[in-house]
Amino acid sequence: MKKIVLGICLLTMTLSLNGCNNKNTIESINLNKQNNNIDVIQKEIENMTLDEKIGQIITVGIDGYTINDKTKELIVDKKVGGIILFKDNINDSNQLLQLINNIKDINSKNIMER
Repeated sequence: MKKIVLGICLLTMTLSLNGCNNKNTIESINLNKQNNNIDVIQKEIENMTLDEKIGQIITVGIDGYTINDKTKELIVDKKVGGIILFKDNINDSNQLLQLINNIKDINSKNIMER
């Protein structure tokens, strides 16, 4: 009887430990996916020029309600990392939507778009 109880206890412990190993496996798979994503990002950063890297850390404001040549230059040539809009850039919701869509359209031509 003692051997049966001992056997059941050992079997339970073994199954419990095996369940823990599966959790660790899932966590290690998730870590591998994160590492692969980091590797892809790291390769993209390594392929960037110094000017592109500098541009990515800069956030700029723009003039007016629409995209002008200066704004296009900032997005296309300087590859700025962000554009901040202020009250002076907003007339109404339709104009704001059009402005944002225009910015996105111009930026979609950049390889580094995110």
